[in-house]
Amino acid sequence: MDKKILKLGIFLMLVAGITSFALSSLNDLTSSIIAENQRRATELAMLEVYPEAEGFQDLGEEKEPGILKITEALRDGKVTGIVYQIETSGYGGPIKLMVAFDLASAEITGVRILAQTETPGLGSNAKEPYFLDRFLGATAEEELTVVKSEAKNNKEIQALTAATVTSKAVAKGINQASEHFRENYLQGGVANES
Repeated sequence: MDKKILKLGIFLMLVAGITSFALSSLNDLTSSIIAENQRRATELAMLEVYPEAEGFQDLGEEKEPGILKITEALRDGKVTGIVYQIETSGYGGPIKLMVAFDLASAEITGVRILAQTETPGLGSNAKEPYFLDRFLGATAEEELTVVKSEAKNNKEIQALTAATVTSKAVAKGINQASEHFRENYLQGGVANES
């Protein structure tokens, strides 16, 4: 009986070792492919929110709460826009979004939800263009507010029906980016093209 247990133990140890080696090798082979696919997906998202860009220059991770990353949008070798990756708290958990501002006009050129866990059919509709387009053309110079009725101006955003918490979370994230943009890229209401 002891010999059977010993043989089984050795067999299981060999199977575990071989499996671990195979998984490790597979991870090494695919990690660069996964990283490249993530980089491409991020660049496509940046082109979606700032379509005028010819390229992007990563400024790295941001230390401020809620701001994950800041990237400069380039055209003709000059910085023409700023793209922010933001994380904010929604009804169902964190919402990761991307928002871009034009440097010359200080207007929002695009917003995209990168990840969310909001209620299907309600808050999850925040990723739809009919909601995100409500932010286009709003200026970084004023804080956005969410209203339940029809918006009366560019600083008011009409909330999604039955998803006010999600709507406010998206606006809060955009307002965080707007505040950073104002403090770092605008001087007296005019874009600082340094």
